Amino acid sequence: MKTIVLQGVSNSGKTGTVKKMIETLLKKYPNVNPFYHNLKFRHAMTVGTAKGGNVYDVWIAFERNDKKIIIISLGDSMKILEETYRLILRKTGWARTDILLCCGHDTPNFSRFFQRLCGDEIIIVPKKKDAYDDELVSQKLFDLLDQEIRK
Repeated sequence: MKTIVLQGVSNSGKTGTVKKMIETLLKKYPNVNPFYHNLKFRHAMTVGTAKGGNVYDVWIAFERNDKKIIIISLGDSMKILEETYRLILRKTGWARTDILLCCGHDTPNFSRFFQRLCGDEIIIVPKKKDAYDDELVSQKLFDLLDQEIRK
């Protein structure tokens, strides 16, 4: 499995950046018909934002070019990330996914977690705690995902 990880500290804007990337994806590929997603309803898991509000994490699972793709915005908890990934696999009926895009912290524990869960094909995209880079990082995530989908 190819894994793209948006890596940054808590409250650095990872979820918002992934949401922007999903918006770009759905505009670029309007015929994407997600098998399973929570883009239109709130999920019980919330994370705080730098401004003190709440951001709801999102996930989406779809196929494109015969590839099974899962995108998960949460990444502050390894346990919840893995549970969400396995839940999505059960909901879709997939045994595996070809591409996973998710978030995580820049720590040795998260690095080992991703190697265990995903193997060695991991692309790390750093996310600074800076709202000014959200658009650029979101576009970089989309470009990497699009490149993997087209392979």
